[in-house]
Amino acid sequence: MPGLIRDGNLYTGAPTGWTHAEARRLRRMDELLAAVTTADLTPVLAAVRASEQPVRLLDVGAGTGTTVEDLCTTHGVAYYVLDASGPLLAARATDPARKVRGRAEHLPLAGGSFALTFSRAVLAWCGDPRAAIREQLRVTAPGGTALFTEFDWTRAGLTARSQALADGMAARAAMMGALIQGGFAPRYGARLGADVDAVTAGTGCVREQRVVELPAGDHRAVFLDAARTVIAHLRGLKAAPAATAAMFLESYAAAVDDPANVIELRLPALVTQLVSVPA
Repeated sequence: MPGLIRDGNLYTGAPTGWTHAEARRLRRMDELLAAVTTADLTPVLAAVRASEQPVRLLDVGAGTGTTVEDLCTTHGVAYYVLDASGPLLAARATDPARKVRGRAEHLPLAGGSFALTFSRAVLAWCGDPRAAIREQLRVTAPGGTALFTEFDWTRAGLTARSQALADGMAARAAMMGALIQGGFAPRYGARLGADVDAVTAGTGCVREQRVVELPAGDHRAVFLDAARTVIAHLRGLKAAPAATAAMFLESYAAAVDDPANVIELRLPALVTQLVSVPA
């Protein structure tokens, strides 16, 4: 993947650079996780459509991903998207009337508005993930279903088939440090179920957990997309610790980008909590 990490306009800290990097990262992640998302959502969509009542789904923090919207179109479900980024919402082809700008912790929507709600890789970025869980459940209608999906980085790893192992391990450590500096909780997927249980205690909600181990492979493009986004985000913070973390991440990511290094990455596991809201 020569040149990926050296696309200089992505590291200016300017909003256009961040938007470009984040849009590409979200599209690639959406493609990578399409099969898992389809397996999780298809039975739920089919079940709600059996009622023959108008059904709406809210996709919280979708960015530019299209898998969920495509599934909704296939099943005749009205798709609504919410994101905190105006530029990412503007980049979508979704009906403007179904785009909502807002944050997961404070959804600007009426309670019980959607039969289905979905979020993926959102809670780990929230300062108060339980508030975001509570809000998503609040806008889920009685008898509806809320799906929360997060990565569990405790299951991630890295191996190498060349001399790149040390560089790869350093790059992974730099990524973890940069993510934490930027406000991300890499291990949040491991405690997602406990947070859902804490929020839903005494409500009658029923939780089902699914864990998918993603296959290992040469996923350096995914790593580099994430690195670009994190670097741009950290530089935009204009704080010395964040700038230092960005510098280390960019340096080590260059080693991952070197085509001479053949690196095999084991991606983090994907943890999904399906929560059935009582009627």
